Amino acid sequence: MLLNRNIKVPNKNSLYHLMLGLVFLGTAAWIIYQGMQKESGVDQFDWIYVASFCVVGIYFSVKGLNYIFRKAYIRVDEEKIAVKPDEETKSETIFWRDIQCIKEVGRNFEIFKNDNTSYTIHFSYYTYKNADDLRDAILEMADKKGVKVERNNIIPKYN
Repeated sequence: MLLNRNIKVPNKNSLYHLMLGLVFLGTAAWIIYQGMQKESGVDQFDWIYVASFCVVGIYFSVKGLNYIFRKAYIRVDEEKIAVKPDEETKSETIFWRDIQCIKEVGRNFEIFKNDNTSYTIHFSYYTYKNADDLRDAILEMADKKGVKVERNNIIPKYN
């Protein structure tokens, strides 16, 4: 079973965060411009305002851009398992040739690699449908690739 799914949850606020950040950065630039028009120049209070507006503007701009450009996905194919549960989490790619065995621990899969490291796939990060499809795809592909899977068979299927 090949599984390739974009699981990014649409966030309508990301565009508003980006616009709000740009407004704050624009306000900081306007304060500097107005301060330079005064004969005394930009004073200490103006710099405090500029710093505050820049910090808030950069925060909201980065937050908006993160949601716009970052991805969330699950992929299981003949070559690898690649998971990225949300926009903030780092992606993990595990090649089938590097997998020693897969062990079901509670409601999760712990994947043991040949280099004595392991990675746990937490199914609670996903919706029920995505978690079931990911579990089925891993089990089917592990059977196809001859990877040993230790199951505890207590996990009910959600429909």
